[in-house]
Amino acid sequence: MIRFLSRRTFIAASASVIVGGCFPAQSLAQHLAAETAAAPAPSPATGDAFRTFESRSSQPAAVAPVVTAVAINFDGKLLATGGDDHLIHLWRIEDGSLAHTLHSHTDWVRAVAFSPDGKTLASAGDDRAVRLWNAESGELIRTFGKHSASIYALQFHPDGTTIVAAGFEKLLRQYDVQSGELKKQFDCDCNDIRAIAFSGDGVRLAGGGRDGRIRVWNTADGQVEQQWIAHGQRIRTLALSPDAGKLASAGEDRRVRIWDIATGREQGAVDNGAGKALALCFCGPGRLAIGGSDNLVHVWDLNLQTFTAHFTGHTGSIAALACDPHAKLLVSGSFDTTVRLWRLDEAGDARAERLNEEIRSR
Repeated sequence: MIRFLSRRTFIAASASVIVGGCFPAQSLAQHLAAETAAAPAPSPATGDAFRTFESRSSQPAAVAPVVTAVAINFDGKLLATGGDDHLIHLWRIEDGSLAHTLHSHTDWVRAVAFSPDGKTLASAGDDRAVRLWNAESGELIRTFGKHSASIYALQFHPDGTTIVAAGFEKLLRQYDVQSGELKKQFDCDCNDIRAIAFSGDGVRLAGGGRDGRIRVWNTADGQVEQQWIAHGQRIRTLALSPDAGKLASAGEDRRVRIWDIATGREQGAVDNGAGKALALCFCGPGRLAIGGSDNLVHVWDLNLQTFTAHFTGHTGSIAALACDPHAKLLVSGSFDTTVRLWRLDEAGDARAERLNEEIRSR
C-alpha cells in the first residue's frame, strides 16, 4: 500500500517551517503543478527536495532499507532504487507512485542501470549475479554471470548490446545482453573496483577502486591503454560528462578530479570539504553533482570552478546520484533510507522548491 503525505517546506534564510496536509493520490500531479507555480522564486544557494521516497520493507518490524543504487531511464519517467533489503523498487517519477517491486535478489543490491533504450533494467550486488528485468512489466528476463565476489558496478555499452560488471575481483566481465554469455574479460591488478564508465563511443572503459588508480581499457582487445594515480585513497565513483569527453572521479581522499578520458590529463579539481565523495553525476553542461558522507549534495560548476548549489535534507551519507537526460531532475539515494528528487533549472543549477512530497511504500 502507498500512502501520500505532504510537507510544504518554506525556506527563510537558514530556517524552515513545516506545514502538514493530505490529499488524494490521483490529484498529486495537479497539486505539484499548482504549488510550484504559486511558490516564490527562492535563492539558488540551497534547496530542499520536492519529493522524498521512503521504502519500507514488507517484513514485519523490519528496519527501513538503506538506498545505495539509483537510476533514471532515458525518458526521465521511471526511477529504479535498490538497497540492503534485497529488493528493487520502480517508481513513476511523474506522480511518485510505485510501479513495481522486483523480488529475486538474495542479498544487498549495490548497482542498478537502465539500458540505453530504457526497456531493460540491470541489477547486481552481494549475491554475485547480474539480473535483467523488463522495465515496463517488472518481469525477470534472465540471471547470469555468477561472480566469486560482490558486484559493485554495472554499465551498459552505449549500443546496449553488452553490459560490464565489476566488483571485488581482479576481473571486469562483459556479457551479451541477449544471451547472458560472457563475451570478454578485462584483467585488473586491483581486486576492488567500485566504479566503471564507458566512453561515449564505447571504445574505452574506465575503472577505479581501492588503489586510487584509474585504468582505461580498449574495449576491442581488452588491454589497458593507460593508467594513472588519480587519488591518494580508494576511488568510490566515476562519472562521464554529457559530451563524453570528461571523466570525473572521487573517493575517500575528499578530492574530486576531472580528467580528459582520452589522454588522462587532469582538467580540474575541487575539495569536497569534510565529506568523503561517494557519488557523482553530471547534471547539465559543465555541472557536476557530488554526494557523500557529509549528507549533502553539492553542485559544482566546472567552468566557474565554484559551487553553485548545496542541497540539504538527508540525514545519512549519500551513496548514489542520478540525473534525468534533460537535466531537470537530480535523484539522491542515502543511508538515511530515503530517495530525494531535486528540481534543476535549465542551466543545471539548483532551485529550492516549496513543496516537499513524502511518499512511503509498505
